[in-house]
Amino acid sequence: MEVPKENWDSITLMRGRGCEKCNFSGYKGRTAIHEMLVMNEVIREMVLDERPHPQLKEEPEILE
Repeated sequence: MEVPKENWDSITLMRGRGCEKCNFSGYKGRTAIHEMLVMNEVIREMVLDERPHPQLKEEPEILE
């Protein structure tokens, strides 16, 4: 979610209740899609500097 930090306090997040079939988790039968980014020094510095994700995607060392 691309929400500025100054708005975090005004956001209400909801959680599904689920049912008996999913043991009230809300996740039975769902398939997760994941993306991994291997951390290196360049990425670490960008994350610590809180750079926006479009800048991460444009960094040449990340694409190697």
